[in-house]
Amino acid sequence: MRILLISCHFAPFNSIGSIRPTQTARVLATRGHDVRVLTVADQPYSGSLPFPDVLTGRVTFVPYHGIERVVEWLVGERTQAGPAARSRRQTLPTFVGVRQWLKKAYRSVFRFPDRYGGWIRGAVREGKLLIAAWKPDVIVATYPPLSALHVGSRLSAWANVPWVADFRDVDSYRKPGAEFQWRNRIDRLMEKRLLRNVAGMTAISPPLTEAVQKLRDVPCEVIANGWDADSAKPDPDDHWSSPFLIDRVNIVYTGRGYPGNYDIRPLFGALATMKDADERFAVWMFGRALDEYAIEAARFGLSSIVHVSGSVNHAECRRLQRAADVLLLLQWTAPGVDGIIPAKFYEYVAAARPILAVGPADRLPGTMIRDRGLGISSSAPAEIAAWLRDLQCAKARLGKIPGLPAGPGADLSREIQVHRFESFLCRIVEQPKRAGL
Repeated sequence: MRILLISCHFAPFNSIGSIRPTQTARVLATRGHDVRVLTVADQPYSGSLPFPDVLTGRVTFVPYHGIERVVEWLVGERTQAGPAARSRRQTLPTFVGVRQWLKKAYRSVFRFPDRYGGWIRGAVREGKLLIAAWKPDVIVATYPPLSALHVGSRLSAWANVPWVADFRDVDSYRKPGAEFQWRNRIDRLMEKRLLRNVAGMTAISPPLTEAVQKLRDVPCEVIANGWDADSAKPDPDDHWSSPFLIDRVNIVYTGRGYPGNYDIRPLFGALATMKDADERFAVWMFGRALDEYAIEAARFGLSSIVHVSGSVNHAECRRLQRAADVLLLLQWTAPGVDGIIPAKFYEYVAAARPILAVGPADRLPGTMIRDRGLGISSSAPAEIAAWLRDLQCAKARLGKIPGLPAGPGADLSREIQVHRFESFLCRIVEQPKRAGL
């Protein structure tokens, strides 16, 4: 098949949103499909995510423009603050609150349809040039953000080619509180309008696929994320030295924080009840928007235990995950939200370390962690404390915490999920053209 993939996030830009489209395109190309990609140039992330060799010459990077770039800089959206700025914000929680409100106002008022609104026109223009010389059998737009759906819908109508919306996340679930409610309602209306000519939809979990199915009466399929084969390989860098403390249980979190939606207090409450916790445990957090967790740690008297750092590149992130004693996964806590399985979960599975999921135990991915024996999912400090004590005793006795067996996560590989996606795309291409296409 000839497949045109539209994604605002893609390698080499190192965001968690880049991994699914990049690896999906890589696997499809490796399986012999002719894959082309339209993505954003100069994304606001470091360029450290490995770019697959098989996609060389197949990716078109389209710049985006607008006054939004200036506003992003003013409210700290494009750059990570350095240690000094982070320290100042940790001592000024009121300022942090004002800053968060300003970000919320900025996202609600300035971003239409989102950060990449200034990319849509150029992406449609480049897409038309590409299609004029190379007509795809199917177009895939990965969402969020909405800008990708704008481009996919327009190119599909112009070229008379079926398109599929791949919900790698669902914005209306993913970001309660990130924008004002009136703006969320506008986004939902735009979402429905853009999907009026879609031929099929995919989503990352059964609950989200059920929610997506209500948007349009078209074929829908669960296409989960997955762990990538290179993530499970031993680290080739013999000179890398772990920053962790050999006499502590090192609990490691990698990824973005969502204060107010990711609640870390059950873990901090568990550690605060333990005698000599500062001599037995250490919490390491790497990523963006983690400052408020450092403030929360101070409230629990855990500043000597909790170490907050900025983002690291993807290779470093994988090393940290494999070197951890415990991998920390923070689950979405908003009422009525289920089915959000972060891509980070699959990286954790590949690292084969015990997983501590803090949040509702009856939601995905907590139920997967429990049922597959990958760790524990809980929001009860006492239960978390008991589990951590057992691990601490095991490390004291054995010198290390044993890793997880490969079996429980073998069926969660990227290869298996992309094979399902490939079959779904074939069905979309082969089905009779929908009215309006």
